[in-house]
Amino acid sequence: GVRGDVAQVSLTTEPDVDEVNITVGNADEQGYEAYFIAEPNDDNEIRFNINTYTAGRFGNANESESYEMIDGTMKNGNVELVKGVSRVLEPGMYDVSVDNVPTSGTEPEELDLATLELQERNTGDITVHRAPSGDYNDLTDVEENDVTEADMPTGILEATEDGSLTETDEFAVNYDSDEGDARGDTVVYEIDVSGVFGAYDAGLQAPNLEIEQEDPGLNVEEGDIDLGNSTGQFIFDNSNQTVYYVTNTGTWEFQDGSSIQSLDEDTKFNATFNVTGNYLDDFDRDDLESGDDDEETYGAAELVDREATFDTVDDEVRVQSAADQVISGTTNVAPGTELRVRARAASDETDQAFLKTNETEVNEDGTFEATFSDEDSFENVEVGTNFTSSIPQQSFEDDAETDSRVVEGDYAEVEITNQTTDGTTVTVDRV
Repeated sequence: GVRGDVAQVSLTTEPDVDEVNITVGNADEQGYEAYFIAEPNDDNEIRFNINTYTAGRFGNANESESYEMIDGTMKNGNVELVKGVSRVLEPGMYDVSVDNVPTSGTEPEELDLATLELQERNTGDITVHRAPSGDYNDLTDVEENDVTEADMPTGILEATEDGSLTETDEFAVNYDSDEGDARGDTVVYEIDVSGVFGAYDAGLQAPNLEIEQEDPGLNVEEGDIDLGNSTGQFIFDNSNQTVYYVTNTGTWEFQDGSSIQSLDEDTKFNATFNVTGNYLDDFDRDDLESGDDDEETYGAAELVDREATFDTVDDEVRVQSAADQVISGTTNVAPGTELRVRARAASDETDQAFLKTNETEVNEDGTFEATFSDEDSFENVEVGTNFTSSIPQQSFEDDAETDSRVVEGDYAEVEITNQTTDGTTVTVDRV
C-alpha cells in the first residue's frame, strides 16, 4: 500500500478457529498499534481495509472508522487504539499479528504474523485523453472492485481497450458557432497521484483541479473554467493510484458566466492538479514554509473548432456509377466518433433525386471512409449526376456540405523513367 491511501490486508485462519485477535503495528517498534477481534467467513478468510490517512490520528473513539471489513466480521464493530500518531503513518513495514482469543486465565497464543508495507506517496503527471462527444455517460461508468470493494473505472478501461479513448494534445468544440448548443469531445484528465485516496474516502479532502485558458488575449484575465457549472465527474482509482476527471467540453462555462462558444479562436487550456502544502503537512512538515511547498502537476491540450473536409478532385467529391464507392475525408474530432455521411441529389437539380447514407467511424489518424453499397449504391445513378456530400448532426459548419458528382471510371497515367522495357504492358488495377 501507499501511505495516505487505503491499504488491504488478507488473512486465512485454520478451519477450527472461530475468532482471532488481530493487531496492526507495534507500539514499541513501529510507533502505532491498534487491535480488534474478528470472525472469519465460511472460507476461513479475513480481509479488511485500513485508511492509512486517518489511522491512529483521531483518537480511540474514532479508530474504528479507519477500518472496514471486506471478508469476515469485526466483533462489536470496535477497534482499540493502543498508540496513536500525530502524522500520517510513515512508510515502512508494519506487523500484522494474529492471536487466538484467550479464555479466562490463559495467555494469548500467536497463530500467524504478516506484514503491511507502506510506500511513500507521489505526485506524478497528467495525461490528457479524448473520446467522442456522446461517450461521456459511458466513460463515467464505475463498478465495484471484487477485491477491494472500491470503485473501478470500468468505462475508462473499456474505452482504452477498444481504442475510443486516445491520448491527445487537442480537442474539438464547435466554438465558432452560435447555432444551437455547443458540441465538444469528451476529455479525460488522467492524474497519476497517490497518498490522497484515504482523505478522499473519509471526506476530509476534495481533489484540487483547475482548468484555465492559457492566453485569453490582451487586457483579459485568464479564463478559468467553472467546473461546478460544467458537466464533469471525478473518478478515484485507489488500486492504480489514479484520479480521473471526465468532462464534456461542450458544456464548459467560464467563471464569468460566458460559454465556450464565446471564444473567437483556437486556444490552449492548461489543467493544474494541486496537492497543497497544508495537506502535505499531515505527512511530514510542522509548518507550511511557503506557497512553493505545494505539489502541482500539469496537462495541456488545445481547443480547436470542429471541422471536417471531404477528399476532392478539383474541389468536388467524385464517385463512379458503380457499387461500393467510397467517400472519404478528414476531421479533427475524436477518433471513434460516429459519422453519418450523406449523399443527396435534389429533384430541382437532377432528374434522378436520391438520398444515400452510410455510417462510419473516425480513424485514429482523423480520416474516415464511407462505403456506399446495397440500397445506397451508386451503380444505378447516371454519370454526370450532381449531388451534395455532407455530414449532418455533428455541428460542423454547414454540415461540411461539398459539391459532388458521379463520373465515368477514372484512368491513370503511369510515368516510368530510367527503365528499359521489353514491351511488357503495365496494368493499373485500381486508382
